[in-house]
Amino acid sequence: MDEQKTLQAWRKERELTQFQLAAAAGLSISTITNVERLRQGASVIIALKLARALDVHVEDIRWPTEEELKAHPRKEKRVAA
Repeated sequence: MDEQKTLQAWRKERELTQFQLAAAAGLSISTITNVERLRQGASVIIALKLARALDVHVEDIRWPTEEELKAHPRKEKRVAA
């Protein structure tokens, strides 16, 4: 098993943009951004897709903890009336 690194660290090590990783994993860029910015956790399916796209084991990626996710809440989008 490789050293555990964040999603962003693995992506940068592989010299991938968020767009390239999203395309390789079959995910949206917003998903990649939200996981990297600790605004969203990763479901098992998302985690597997990302690990496969990065050619690492799921366990090699350091996923955000519940405490980290709570400290970085997603901003609510305002809809114009």
